[in-house]
Amino acid sequence: MNTMKNTTNKTMTTELLDLFDEAKRIIDKQEELINRQQSIIKTMQQALQGVELNELLLKKQIADIQEELLTITNDYIDSKSIIEGGV
Repeated sequence: MNTMKNTTNKTMTTELLDLFDEAKRIIDKQEELINRQQSIIKTMQQALQGVELNELLLKKQIADIQEELLTITNDYIDSKSIIEGGV
């Protein structure tokens, strides 16, 4: 009877240890997946920041070009006025 009880206890202990090992593997896999997700999110945030920065740079370049075109246009109008005997 005692031998059978010991065998049953060992079997249950082994099964519990197996369950704990499996739970540990699952938790480790979940942690790995969470780390990958965080890495992907970080990469996407950096990419979005890059896109936003590019957009700001393009807007600045457009504003600079518009200002330069306005200056050129005004210079042309002024020179045309002088040539035609205006101001």
